[in-house]
Amino acid sequence: MNTSSSNFFLVHFRYILPLFIAMIFFHVGSVKSNASAGNLVNRVSVSFELEKNTLRGVSRIALDSDRGISLQTGSLVIDEILVNKERVDIQLDEDNLLVIPAASSGQEVVISYSKVFPESPGGQRSLLSAKGIVMLDVWYPLTMEESVMDLTALIPNDFSAISEADDITTERTPDGKKVHFSFSRPL
Repeated sequence: MNTSSSNFFLVHFRYILPLFIAMIFFHVGSVKSNASAGNLVNRVSVSFELEKNTLRGVSRIALDSDRGISLQTGSLVIDEILVNKERVDIQLDEDNLLVIPAASSGQEVVISYSKVFPESPGGQRSLLSAKGIVMLDVWYPLTMEESVMDLTALIPNDFSAISEADDITTERTPDGKKVHFSFSRPL
């Protein structure tokens, strides 16, 4: 590299670097504000029964007044749906979606569910056994609009947790490792 091209690079780099840093801070700030900008937050807690190839979970979603929600449940077994701590019986609609209608006041929706992942996959991409846990199919009630995910998973002590989450924290408990995954952007 000759001296003139090196000077050209240094002169322009001095102006580009602050612009690049400002763009990063703007992007990070806008992503972190998504949770408070009206996006839904789906708080999911899951645990695993490896010997039965079974996932058990609870999804909690707070809805503002006049806001309903549609959820894709795939082949999840819905054990119970509570809206504002009262059990409700909601059937899937014609598109196989679980629809929680809007109400005049805010609603807390709690969905308890389970799913068995047979060891012979038969078209599923997920794995749940003593060999490992890989969740790729519909394994929690999936909102049909963007939502911010907040996930807590109880996994065996000898397992490791890997995710695209922004932050992963682990706490040892008598029942296994409790892993918390924080996402700052809607999924």
